[in-house]
Amino acid sequence: MFYLMEDIFFGDPVNEEEFKQILNKLLSNIAEIRKTPMEQREFEDWG
Repeated sequence: MFYLMEDIFFGDPVNEEEFKQILNKLLSNIAEIRKTPMEQREFEDWG
């Protein structure tokens, strides 16, 4: 994990435990979003 963080943060890594917590939260959020069918999701127009 250390070398991955080195690559992501250009040699200035964050706390590894905090980074793992953030990644787990992201995965949890993605799992929750996947429970909603595509036709029921709302999307912002970025264009």
